[in-house]
Amino acid sequence: MSKSALNQATRTMAIELKRQGTHAIALHPGTT
Repeated sequence: MSKSALNQATRTMAIELKRQGTHAIALHPGTT
């Protein structure tokens, strides 16, 4: 999964999980 795809997936998960009071974060190395 590319870093951009990971960022977008995390944003989508964060929106969905926010309703349940859960936070979503993604950790990945900086730009290479």
